[in-house]
Amino acid sequence: MMEIQVFNNSFLCFEKGEKSWALIVDPCNEWGNIKVFLQAHQIELKYILLSQASFKNALRVATIQHETGAHFLSFKSDLLPLRKLPRLADEVNVCGIKTPRIDRFLDDLEQIDIFGKTLKIKDFGGVRHYQIEKFVMPPIHE
Repeated sequence: MMEIQVFNNSFLCFEKGEKSWALIVDPCNEWGNIKVFLQAHQIELKYILLSQASFKNALRVATIQHETGAHFLSFKSDLLPLRKLPRLADEVNVCGIKTPRIDRFLDDLEQIDIFGKTLKIKDFGGVRHYQIEKFVMPPIHE
């Protein structure tokens, strides 16, 4: 059964079991706390998603990829903002930031199989909402 853990504006959707796994949406500055949670519960991070390829959201993706081997799923429209990331980081004195590698493009997909679960994708004017089982990340505020 899927569960969700919220870390400020970051969402960790995970499944415990024989092969525990997780996906993260918008790691922002919460990667340290999320990593502790994953280690404490012996959960392997498999996927990284962004609701928006902003500096704040994308900052940790390359680091997380390097540390975990997680796959980064994104959109072709995110390529330009992601390529600008190292230069923007240098401007704010955050050294060593690399452009994240997109492992699979989600363009033109309404859903995708993620570790045997269906991940539904909706784009609301450049901000993406992901739904897996009953969980919508980020929550839609009406």
